[in-house]
Amino acid sequence: MDNGFDKSKHLCLVRDIEMLFSEGKRITCFPFRAVYMRREDVAGVKVMFIARKKLFRHAVDRNRWKRMMREAYRVRQDILEGLNLNIAIIVIDDRIAESSRVGAKMDELLTTISKREKTC
Repeated sequence: MDNGFDKSKHLCLVRDIEMLFSEGKRITCFPFRAVYMRREDVAGVKVMFIARKKLFRHAVDRNRWKRMMREAYRVRQDILEGLNLNIAIIVIDDRIAESSRVGAKMDELLTTISKREKTC
């Protein structure tokens, strides 16, 4: 599988984002909270990453979190292969974590989502 994270894998449409947050399922795996929703009209997985300004006042910190999340997701995206999902991954920890910890928790989060969606 391609390990890239190009524009076609980004969740961008306002309509899809509003539907995701109003109808999606939620799961928490500290330091992340994920909101996800199965979509039949979308092929593959589309993802967005959120680091709230309320937790991280400086743009540098928000951007660092998003960069670490994108990289952790990019390396582990094959866990969700074969699923059609929209996912929003939100940081709920107010401290910057090490990238190894971010990777391990991203692995745990994606595995949980995959198990839940494959059993449905």
